[in-house]
Amino acid sequence: MYAKFLVSIILVLASGFFPVLAENASDFSLVPFDKCKKPPVSPSKKRLDRTYKIYYYAGSWAIFDINGDGWCDWVRGGNEGYRSDQEEPPLREFIYLGTSKGWRYFDKEKLEVDSELAGFGRFETVVLSGHYAAMNFVEPIAIYSRGQSKPYIAAVTRFDGPAPVPSREDINVFLWNDKLDKLHKVAENDRLKVMNFLHDKLCKYPAELMSYGDSPFLLAQGDLCFPRK
Repeated sequence: MYAKFLVSIILVLASGFFPVLAENASDFSLVPFDKCKKPPVSPSKKRLDRTYKIYYYAGSWAIFDINGDGWCDWVRGGNEGYRSDQEEPPLREFIYLGTSKGWRYFDKEKLEVDSELAGFGRFETVVLSGHYAAMNFVEPIAIYSRGQSKPYIAAVTRFDGPAPVPSREDINVFLWNDKLDKLHKVAENDRLKVMNFLHDKLCKYPAELMSYGDSPFLLAQGDLCFPRK
């Protein structure tokens, strides 16, 4: 009896010094673990085929469950900004959420939220609101975690397309926040786990995820593909 009690105490103390990680590399996947349901009504072809007066091409559409409710959503990669752009596409037109009745815009209005939770950190975006420029959502990649319905979303911000390629620190990782009805930046330890997973999948030949057009993903052109520290 005493021995069992002692073992329990040791395990409790050990858990405080050696926290168990929520996910290992094998728990992540670029392919969803569960198939989403197709909504009965899709956004119109005119809406999905919309073009903008911008220098760089806005990303293509992907269909997957970004908010983890079981319904397929329409997600389009953002656009790289350029000095000659005549429009600034809003992110509201780049994510359409699937529902049992059809689809809806994300980022519902009049939600009562904690201003600090939905605010800004210094020089960084904490959330991706519908009125934000789609330049904050360039080449998004969905990373699925076993046992978690919502995928992590890695993306980069490109206000100036010709700028240097994004560094590892410039890569943002988000997770859908139901309370905010938008993507919210994850904690740093979660971001690092996702970064290491992307390093293993994108920084080899052949990479396990197709590139955009004829070039590799922007986030894989910087120091993401340097040897791990």
